Parts: sequence; structure tokens; C-alpha cells
Amino acid sequence: MKKLILVIGLISVLFNSCNKYEDGPLVSFRSPLNRLLGEWEVYYFEIDGLDNTLNYQNDCKCNFRFHSEKHDAIYFSFLNCKDNYTVGGRFNLNKESLTIESGNAYNANNLTDSLTFIGPIKTWNTVVYDVKRLKNKDLWVTCDEGNTNCYIKLKKTGNYEE
Repeated sequence: MKKLILVIGLISVLFNSCNKYEDGPLVSFRSPLNRLLGEWEVYYFEIDGLDNTLNYQNDCKCNFRFHSEKHDAIYFSFLNCKDNYTVGGRFNLNKESLTIESGNAYNANNLTDSLTFIGPIKTWNTVVYDVKRLKNKDLWVTCDEGNTNCYIKLKKTGNYEE
């Protein structure tokens, strides 16, 4: 019985030490990149400790989309933003950090270089997010941009298909 308890204890220590993200998952058979690829909808948006989800929905409404070609993780978009704007860019997932570089914004009628939706969601901006959770359908990230701290929770609304 003591050996069984020792084996279970060692396994739990190994699994806890392998946990890449603060809030999980504990174990995943999919790579972080494969879990990230797809379209994500923001369901919680916090700025400096205050819930700004309603402001995000009213002022921005962007979905996040991560896309790759042959698993070269490079393409990123903010989709379906206010006034039907889309912001293109690139991303890089590196261990516990996610870097998003956004470019210009465009819709059917306009192309613009300067557009700020809310917090770090803007054109021509590079933000390094700390990944707190990256599950198949759940992504939590934080960022510090200047004097602003953001905490964003997203749920996956669509998978990426090559």
C-alpha cells in the first residue's frame, strides 16, 4: 500500500511540474499551437482590476483569430470589430507568452492606420501577453501595456482548418 501511495505521489508531482500555464491545463495531448489556432470570442475583459466587458462589447466587439500555413504560426486578425473593421497582423506563441503585432484596420469602405478600440486592442501595436490558461476552448491572457494592466478571457468559437 505504501508503494502505491508513493507512486501516486510521484506521478502527481511530475504532472504538476509539467504544467506550462498557471491555470492549466494540467495535461494536454494537443500542442499549444494547435490549441490556439482558430477563432476566439472575448467573454471577460478587465482593465486595471475593473470589469470592462460591457465596454469591450460596446466599443470593440473584436474576435481574435489565429491562423497558420503548414504550422508556421504567423497570421493574426481582430475580426468583426466595431463598424465591421478587421485588423490584420502576426503572432508568435513562445512557451507562456503570446506576442501579437497588429497592422492597419480596414472595412469595406475604409483603410486606416490609426484606430483604437479599447486597451491594447488597436492598430500598429505590439503586445506581449502572458498566457495563464490555454485549453482547447479556453484562453486566458494578461498584459501590461504602459500603465495599463489587462486580463482577457476568451472562448473558442471556431476551429482553424488548413
